[in-house]
Amino acid sequence: MSKKEKLIKDVLRGRMISPDEADTLLTHIGYTAKSQAGSHKNYSNGKNLITIVQSGKELKKVYIRQLQIILREEGY
Repeated sequence: MSKKEKLIKDVLRGRMISPDEADTLLTHIGYTAKSQAGSHKNYSNGKNLITIVQSGKELKKVYIRQLQIILREEGY
């Protein structure tokens, strides 16, 4: 299992991940970083937009839930 596949499974299970891991995951599924204002980084794939806070060791639960929704929409 690749690191990216493991990240996908971890997020779908509700495990907390770091902002760097979220960046890796979003890039892997086709999102690109559009802009950054302070600690907030915006990612888009053309139809969806998600903002991730790039501070702290782990993402807050609200961002994990948003990632879960995106992954399910993408068919994971």
